[in-house]
Amino acid sequence: RFDGTVITDWGGAHNTMQAALNGLDIEMGTGTDGMTRSVKNAYDNYYLALPFLDELKKGTVPESVVNDKASRILRMIFRTAMNSKRPIGSFASPEHAQVARKVAEEGIVLLKNTGNLLPLDASKYQKIAVIGENATRKMSAGGGSSNLKPHLEISPLKGLQTKYGSKINYAMGYASGPPAYGRAIPSKLNSDSLRTEAVKVAADADVVIFVGGLNKNHNQDCEGGDRLSYNLPFGQDQLLNEILKVNKNVVVVLITGNAVAMPW
Repeated sequence: RFDGTVITDWGGAHNTMQAALNGLDIEMGTGTDGMTRSVKNAYDNYYLALPFLDELKKGTVPESVVNDKASRILRMIFRTAMNSKRPIGSFASPEHAQVARKVAEEGIVLLKNTGNLLPLDASKYQKIAVIGENATRKMSAGGGSSNLKPHLEISPLKGLQTKYGSKINYAMGYASGPPAYGRAIPSKLNSDSLRTEAVKVAADADVVIFVGGLNKNHNQDCEGGDRLSYNLPFGQDQLLNEILKVNKNVVVVLITGNAVAMPW
């Protein structure tokens, strides 16, 4: 018999009686995130708040139901926050970073490797162009509930600079706006200028590493906003086509949790 605590996802409860009689113990985020000033969607109006209390007062729900929920919540507290003998563990340690790196490396999917271009032989290339906003963008920020505050985050550009040093020349190439939950904010940077500079850098390079894909902005890899197109956003397809006109040695790295079209 399960003796733990059952908690909803944000806004996962929809009915007081069903929540009360079918094992829900803690209700999260009904209506809003619980930080509203409005009366309609405040905590008191959650399905397991005042509406639940009304059913208890009317006798529709026996008091044993709320006692069971309270005991489960208290048991969780005793096992966690109040347990002085629980292991302290570690947080954001170098060992954790190594595990994250291993997971990331094993999660890479190689779709195509014409002429065995990869892995790049550093001795063959003196000028390596890295192009794309995703080479520097923090992917832990944004995305709604996936928003994180990591102690350490190594960008693709930083990793490549560590490996290849002064051979790396970076150009942004394209730009998205700042992350914002529930709305897309356009970038204030000039897309034509960014594209022109990136193509110039690509033309002068022995090999190009394009780092693109999606990000955590609204309508990208983010909750609460569907993709608007399968094509790469922010003019990346056009940028890639122009890069390919001036340099045939191009490695495309896509950082994306969704399927994307690859017309190039």
